[in-house]
Amino acid sequence: MKLYYDQTINPRKACAVARHLQLPV
Repeated sequence: MKLYYDQTINPRKACAVARHLQLPV
């Protein structure tokens, strides 16, 4: 849920986190 909150506040940070975790975008 924290990831969703972060991406709503900072999409760039969420993208970086997703890329780090190798999550499908």
